[in-house]
Amino acid sequence: MKARKIKALLSLFGIIGLTLIINSYMEKNEKEIAFPENLYGIPTYRDSRLSFPMSSMDGDPYIAVFLTEDPYEKVLQFYKDKLKMDVKVLKYGHKKRKHMTLTIYQFEIEKGELENYISKGVEIISLNSRSRKVYKARTKIKIILPGKEVLELNKKKEEKINH
Repeated sequence: MKARKIKALLSLFGIIGLTLIINSYMEKNEKEIAFPENLYGIPTYRDSRLSFPMSSMDGDPYIAVFLTEDPYEKVLQFYKDKLKMDVKVLKYGHKKRKHMTLTIYQFEIEKGELENYISKGVEIISLNSRSRKVYKARTKIKIILPGKEVLELNKKKEEKINH
């Protein structure tokens, strides 16, 4: 019984040690990665970190998610200045229970096929207190790009590199 407790304790210390090593490695690499000024022509918010890299379920659209500790108002002003366009405000949720609503601030560069859906642009979401704890951020920024455009630009970059 005592040997089991010792093994469990050693395993726990091993897991904690490995977690600390991985965490410090990831923090070091985050600092070394060059942060792009823009992503396929859309400016990126400098005081943010990449949460989810460009992803697409079926090839269209590509979405990159960034998180920041800055309040959404500051992020909104940044995109208003950079994109020189008005923001569209979308509200979802319960009308009487404001804590259960979600507000999305949308900069629509290219309209999507569905209502309130964009194929190219930026969406800014102020995170609620629960999401702030999970994401360790106050604001979520989604950069949305058409899959065809991303694939074409990547192809051109590859051709430049190969020539």
